[in-house]
Order: sequence, then C-alpha cells, then structure tokens
Amino acid sequence: MPFVIDASAALAWLVPSQATAASEAFREAAARETLFAPDAFRMEMRHALIKLERRGLVGGIALDADLPALEDLISLEPPPAASAIARVVALARGEQLGFYDALYLHVAMERGAVLASRDGVLLDAAKRRGAEVRDLR
Repeated sequence: MPFVIDASAALAWLVPSQATAASEAFREAAARETLFAPDAFRMEMRHALIKLERRGLVGGIALDADLPALEDLISLEPPPAASAIARVVALARGEQLGFYDALYLHVAMERGAVLASRDGVLLDAAKRRGAEVRDLR
C-alpha cells in the first residue's frame, strides 16, 4: 500500500523526542511499503532539522547522514504544475491548512495513498476529504 509521509512523521524517525509508539511501529512496517512525499519535503525537513540542531535537540548527524538515508526510502514527487498549485492553494484555504500540509494531502489524494502524519489538523482535514490516514501521534 502506498503512503505519503509528511515532515512530522519523518521527524519522529530522526528526532528521539518526537518518536511515539505509533511512529515506531510504522517505521518497522514502512520498510515493506512504498513511500512518497512532495519535493518540498527536502526543504521542509532541512528547515526543521537546522532549527532543532541550533536548539541543541539533535546532532549534525540527523541532517548530514540520517536524513539522506531516509530520503533514499522515499520517492519524491516533482514540483506541481501551475494548475495543481492552484488546487493546493484552494485545498489549503478550504481546510485552513498551511501550503505544505495541503501539498502532502494533495499528493495523498492524487495517488490514492494513505497519509502518514503526526499533525492532528492535517489528519482531520484528510479524513474530511475522504483520504485514508495513518495517525502516528
């Protein structure tokens, strides 16, 4: 079964303080699954890990080695075309989501994939839109 993994789910795998029983169980199961994320995942993850590194919550290895290893397991979707961006903006507005969260939801809906996240607002929006979710909180 294909999954779209968002940054909150991926951070749970790289930052011990973010891990939950659900995220750890999913990590084990995900080794046998197909994982997708929008191309923006690369930037969002680096942004988050730099902030956590600056605050002393992770070491440099999280960004320098662990993230590239994780990205090897994820198929990154190319940036959306202009027409798709308009749909993502409409989805963000309609569900009161940030653009990146709406992008993850858009990819999940387009692919018919399960959205894996720790973000309650995003999970609720996905359910309202009829997308299947994997709650990693």
